[in-house]
Amino acid sequence: MPKLQALIDDIQEQLDINEDDLDLEIQRQPSKFSYWGSQFAKAAKRTARNKLALKQLEAKVGKDFRTFMKKHEPQTRVTEGMVSTFVTLDEGCRAQSQRVIDAQFEEDVLSSAKEAFRQRAQMLLQLGRLKMDEMIQSDFSIGKKELEERTKEWEVKKDAGRTRQNKGKNSRT
Repeated sequence: MPKLQALIDDIQEQLDINEDDLDLEIQRQPSKFSYWGSQFAKAAKRTARNKLALKQLEAKVGKDFRTFMKKHEPQTRVTEGMVSTFVTLDEGCRAQSQRVIDAQFEEDVLSSAKEAFRQRAQMLLQLGRLKMDEMIQSDFSIGKKELEERTKEWEVKKDAGRTRQNKGKNSRT
């Protein structure tokens, strides 16, 4: 279980988005998605292998139980319930069942991670759009300030020009 907790912690860390370096986050997203998608595929393969191994082991243990009963207690009718109970209580089958459970849990975690990275990509797109909107608004407000400053400068120059014209008229009279 510590291995699985480390996996979960690693996924959480990889899902974090550094909004201060959004460009780098956007660049890294495809490789992160690919990596975790391949981890999911590997986990699914492990789960399938463990399930197959469990079925094979259960079949072997069930067959061995029937063979044992025929040889040592031929008068006893072996029922499916007896075989099922024996298989369930067998240490090897219990250990393999636990491996299936662990593999399925890991697969489920990685399936969730794969979906989370899909959602992360959408979030990065949204954050990119917001950043772009902020930049446009910032450029517009800078442009607006610059326009106001230039208008004031123009008015000052215009007023200065009028003042000079008026001085020139007054000196002639």
